Amino acid sequence: MTTHEAFSHLLGLMARQADYMRLMVAVQDRQRLALVQFTPNDLQIATDEQSRLSNNLRILEKERLEFVSTLFQCSPKHASELSSSMIAEHCPNDMKDAFLSLRDEMKNLMQKLQFMNGVNRMLNERARRFSQTILGVLAPDGRSLYNRKV
Repeated sequence: MTTHEAFSHLLGLMARQADYMRLMVAVQDRQRLALVQFTPNDLQIATDEQSRLSNNLRILEKERLEFVSTLFQCSPKHASELSSSMIAEHCPNDMKDAFLSLRDEMKNLMQKLQFMNGVNRMLNERARRFSQTILGVLAPDGRSLYNRKV
């Protein structure tokens, strides 16, 4: 495999990761909406999809690291420590801009995902506290609800 073919393959892996990350942003937005509207079915659907996307991203990242370790003839652990700038130094000139652009997009998507995770975590906590408050009103002793043990 030529260097050009190898980096083309690497760019393809990264593009697929970016696609999954974009989908993950959309799913997290649906999760946020489900948490705000207190719609558990929609939340479950979004959470299941998030789990599937996360798994696919893990698989792609493992594949990318294995490919980078082969490309740079190093261990996968060492490949995970290589910075994208260092990898870009070895990228063919006609592909460097595409590589750096994709890297920047993935960084932005990661920041967006981290922010949305924080928002969804806060909304989830709010929903949990709301549910506990309602149960506290309905079952003040914490054990019975309408003369039934909970």
